[in-house]
Amino acid sequence: MTGADGDGVLAVNVAGDDILVNTTQGSVTASDIGINVLNQGSGDTSIVAGDIVAAAGAAIRSTSYGTTATISAFRAISGARGIEAVHYGTGELAIRADAVTGTTAEGILAYNAGSGLTIDTVGGVTGATAGITAFNGGTGALSVTTGD
Repeated sequence: MTGADGDGVLAVNVAGDDILVNTTQGSVTASDIGINVLNQGSGDTSIVAGDIVAAAGAAIRSTSYGTTATISAFRAISGARGIEAVHYGTGELAIRADAVTGTTAEGILAYNAGSGLTIDTVGGVTGATAGITAFNGGTGALSVTTGD
């Protein structure tokens, strides 16, 4: 899947329930953001991704207002920022990733206002400014576990 002049995948949920984006059956290449998800609905946000290359924007950008937000990146992802996740919902924000690269910013940038923030990486996380930046403004715990 290629976004030659913009995002590879743009998914917006304005008033519905859950939103699910699954790109594990192929790769995503984009001139801007690889996978760009906005969930203003009341349900869960789920992103399951394979290989992603984003030239100017984040490989994965998720903004959610629903209950929980989960990002699972099972292969190599690379963008100006690897993963950018902002969760204003009531539940947990969970990020699980293999190899993440931020070419001009963080490998992973995460902000949570819900009930906890968990980041778990298996492969390396590399960023131009920081590997992982995590802010938990919610009520639950902040947990970061790196495998490399």
